[in-house]
Amino acid sequence: MARSAASARQRLWFQPQGGQDRGPFLSRLSFLLEHRVFYFYVLQTPRWVNAFAIIILSILVFVPVKYIYPSRSPLYRGLTNGLGILWGVSLFLMIHLLPEPPRTLVLASLAFPVYYTLLSLWLELRRVVL
Repeated sequence: MARSAASARQRLWFQPQGGQDRGPFLSRLSFLLEHRVFYFYVLQTPRWVNAFAIIILSILVFVPVKYIYPSRSPLYRGLTNGLGILWGVSLFLMIHLLPEPPRTLVLASLAFPVYYTLLSLWLELRRVVL
């Protein structure tokens, strides 16, 4: 029973058998899921937008795409880490400026999650096609 549960967990999260290293990639979209509620709150988005985003991102968790591990990225590691640091600083500033951080800061901070997602998808497409 325990063995079948572990096997199901590996298939569900697209983990390799035996827990081998996945290299410079993550196997799920946890990065984007962890921050969505903060952005919903700061942007004061309507409930239907929140529900739609949650549904789409929850479905994307099960898509077997490899997302880059920022500090181990095969390409653009310096740029990715630099943008990640700027993103972290912008999140800190937004939290400090709550309840109403400047909208331009909030929208600018979305650049890193968009960059991260697009770079991951581009590298995955390159890996699958080549």
